[in-house]
Amino acid sequence: MIVKNTFYSTINAFLRFSSTALLYIILARALGVEEFGRFAFALSFSGTFLTFIDYGFNLLVVKEVSQNPEKISDLVKSIINAKILLSLFFTLILFLTLKILNYPKETVIIVAILWLSVIFYSFGFFFNLEAA
Repeated sequence: MIVKNTFYSTINAFLRFSSTALLYIILARALGVEEFGRFAFALSFSGTFLTFIDYGFNLLVVKEVSQNPEKISDLVKSIINAKILLSLFFTLILFLTLKILNYPKETVIIVAILWLSVIFYSFGFFFNLEAA
């Protein structure tokens, strides 16, 4: 069973890495150097701020739910509230930073779109737990 799960995890990781690399190659060719650079910047900039929003909550949930499974609903609600506050705060910081550093409007728009994507991705895990 462990060997089988390890095999599937390895295949999954390889496919994710390969598909991401292929997507970046296609995007780089389609967008060109300057536009792909904006995309890469926006993705990395948004991803950096994601670290602050996640704040290790995924690990906390796994630990707490394994110890007190009956408290999952209260825990998830508390974490979602904390993540909402952190999201609002870091959204302000992110766009303030872009404004202070005087990035072009096009870059700010790309960051905004990817930032929304990152936020929704960050909350997905917890909304799935709440629904379960």
